[in-house]
Amino acid sequence: MEAVSRLRWYDLCAFRRERQRVRPFCRARQSLAGGSPEVAKDPMGIRINENIFSLFVNRNLLRTDRNLQKAFQRLSSGERITLSGDDPAGLANSQALRAKITGLQRNLMNSNEGLNLLSVAESNLSTVTQMLQRIRELAIQASSDAVSDEQRLLIQKEVDQLIEEIDRVAVTANYNDKSLLDGTFTGLRLQVGTRIDESIPVSIESARSSVLGSVARVTGALTVNAAAIAGTGDLTIDGQTVPASVYDGVSAVDGDASAIAKANAINSLTTLTGVTAKAERSTYSTTGAAILGGSLDGVATALIINGVNIGAVGFIAGDADGVLRQRINGFTSQTGVEASRGPGGELVLRAADGRNYQLQTIGSVGDELGLLAANGDVNTVVRGTVTLTSPKTIQVGGTLGLIGFAAGQATTFIDPTTAIDSIQMATVDRAQQALEAVDVALQQLLERRAALGALESRLNQTIEDLMVSIENLMGSDSRIRDADFAVETTKLTQAQVLQEAGIAILSQANIIPRMALDLLQR
Repeated sequence: MEAVSRLRWYDLCAFRRERQRVRPFCRARQSLAGGSPEVAKDPMGIRINENIFSLFVNRNLLRTDRNLQKAFQRLSSGERITLSGDDPAGLANSQALRAKITGLQRNLMNSNEGLNLLSVAESNLSTVTQMLQRIRELAIQASSDAVSDEQRLLIQKEVDQLIEEIDRVAVTANYNDKSLLDGTFTGLRLQVGTRIDESIPVSIESARSSVLGSVARVTGALTVNAAAIAGTGDLTIDGQTVPASVYDGVSAVDGDASAIAKANAINSLTTLTGVTAKAERSTYSTTGAAILGGSLDGVATALIINGVNIGAVGFIAGDADGVLRQRINGFTSQTGVEASRGPGGELVLRAADGRNYQLQTIGSVGDELGLLAANGDVNTVVRGTVTLTSPKTIQVGGTLGLIGFAAGQATTFIDPTTAIDSIQMATVDRAQQALEAVDVALQQLLERRAALGALESRLNQTIEDLMVSIENLMGSDSRIRDADFAVETTKLTQAQVLQEAGIAILSQANIIPRMALDLLQR
């Protein structure tokens, strides 16, 4: 009896355990059969054909994988937009910015190459300048009468060699096989922008000896007239109205109408026209009227220059002993006039600075002094001439006679014979002309180098602007395109945690169908 009771007790315990295990599935069947409302809220039940829990977890896990993949792409590339689908509008803006940045970077390289080109040209022009300085030194040496003819010959040989070297430098100076100083580097452009019209024009004038020193030069065929320049358009230089001429400070007569006064008025416009004016020597001489000889007592017979009576002096034919000239030159500091002897034995009076001076004789001694061809006296104002010089064509308009120009002198073109390749040192006068030509050539080189320097300064500023533009555009592109590592690492960590959690939950969801096997086995 006791054994039977113990067996029943064991069976009761096993039944209770089995009922506890099967109770959830019974509740599920009750819900399907219309059981209690609380159980009926769960529509899933136990299924093996479709594991809805697993599919739900798998879908979220795939989304987490995509987020994880995107985080890896952004962190490894450093870009927020790795595919066009990430931000189509942002990608379009970024591509436009990058295209412009690439163009500006190329422009920056172009500008630096332009600086290199200008540097090469400048160094060669500096070499030419040094050689011209040496030629100028030789011209000054040859301008002295203390130099012998043999020494002048040696000077000329050195000058010829220097001129040949100048031509060699002008021909061989090049950058990227482009000649710089032979006159062919003109009308070219340096591209410094991203559009067609964003370029800088570059031209370098020739540094050949056949060009350097060449100018347009014209001297009035007549002396300046007695009228001053009014400044009302009565005289124009290259289309610019010459202002009114004013007293020159040295002329005894018509000081506002002298060659000096008119040259000063023209030179006030040099910065606009490029034309310089020079008052030439005012000279009085009668060709073929030789000094006859005689005497002056300073009263009944006299020579007066600018109101200064030279006093009593006796002189012989042709002033062979130079007494007359010496007497006149003794008053040069007062009159500004020098005396010399012409090739025919005539008396030549000159004011070296081109001033006006009054010349008078008393006692009908003009012929004795060689100032007239026949017996009589002189009473005249001697005026100078004006020479205009310019590195380009000279255009003179208005009343040409104001500066002693004839009708055919309205236009003057550049004269190639004035270039330094034709300079000679054979005489003092030729050496003086050579000195003038070299001075012009040095001025031309100075202008060329100044132009290159200004262009170099402009390119440096362009480079600064390009660098700032590139910096700003790259900053804009970075804000659109680059990834924020702080944000992306946070997203990566979040995705990694969700991935691990999803994998764990997926493994649990995959166990649910096995409960159906347990039911079948039980």
